[in-house]
Amino acid sequence: MLIVRRGHAGIAYSGARVTSDAVSYNRSPRSANKTICAFHWRNIATPLPTTVTDYFTVHSNNIGSLRFIGAFLVLYGHGYTLAHGGGSLDPVSHWLRDYSPFALGLPGLGVALFFALSGYLVTASFVRRGSLIDYSVARALRIYPALIIAVLFCVFVVGLLVTTLSTLTYVSHHETLRFILQNSSLLGIHHTLPGVFGSQPWGNSVNGSLWTLPLELLMYASVACAGICGVFKSRLLFNACALAVLLLLLLTPDLLAFFTLPSHVSWRSCLVQRCLSIVS
Repeated sequence: MLIVRRGHAGIAYSGARVTSDAVSYNRSPRSANKTICAFHWRNIATPLPTTVTDYFTVHSNNIGSLRFIGAFLVLYGHGYTLAHGGGSLDPVSHWLRDYSPFALGLPGLGVALFFALSGYLVTASFVRRGSLIDYSVARALRIYPALIIAVLFCVFVVGLLVTTLSTLTYVSHHETLRFILQNSSLLGIHHTLPGVFGSQPWGNSVNGSLWTLPLELLMYASVACAGICGVFKSRLLFNACALAVLLLLLLTPDLLAFFTLPSHVSWRSCLVQRCLSIVS
């Protein structure tokens, strides 16, 4: 166990020597009674990953490696679609769809990999916190700050640079406001900005990958419901629920399509908005 104690000595940690006038790191549990909890960051030269290998081995669990693979599959596969238009597949996906589940190509497998990783990590987040409020706050902070920045960047940087409309017309256009409000709230996904990417092979879609985020929120809610019902406290109950969900999806494949295919996002958005209107 890594213990923080009073002292002036330093040790070699993660390839760097860390010293401080206020604290030092010691691996001996005998110093536990001298543990302190606060220190000044300026007194410590914190070792940071400097290479790709260092980044992937910070936690020694290869999560970073798997994320990198998933991102590469999505970027590589979508590059062909964006360059040549809808229906275009990269050479590997052409061959792979005959053998992969649900005829997924490389982008689909990359997205599936991200969702599988999220399943483990988000469930661990709920179990570790043990509080629905803490879990919900953590999930909201995971999604919304970065999402809002990305949406504003698309509108006020990318959009303003490439739109064929005047600045005033573009900013005041109803589709611009719709893009900001719907995408920032995830109550509906709107992919187009006025005068932006209209001549591209794929059409005028801006940041099309946003369709996955409502699914992410749906999975967050599913984990919360399972946690509240005590599914994670019993191995037998967890396995029974997992088997039931698997059988349901195998028997009703249309249900899987409803929750996964981008073309159904508008239906989910209408459903969410209808529910909100009933509650209010």
